Amino acid sequence: VFKTNQILFLSLLNYLGRIQESPNAYRIKSLDPAAPGSYEYRVARDKRLYFKRLDGAIVFTRYGHKNNQIKI
Repeated sequence: VFKTNQILFLSLLNYLGRIQESPNAYRIKSLDPAAPGSYEYRVARDKRLYFKRLDGAIVFTRYGHKNNQIKI
């Protein structure tokens, strides 16, 4: 694994850990307000981190550019 990929992976784990500790401190958007469970967090201007909450735990779904995402 390349060093840049390791750094990116560790930074994503850091984001997920901080969101798990205090979810109300971050601007998290629910993808479907009618059926909560899938969320989006803006990491940068163009990057998005998508995750789900299952039984109180955060599960990483995907990460990428906001315009190049497959539909959940």
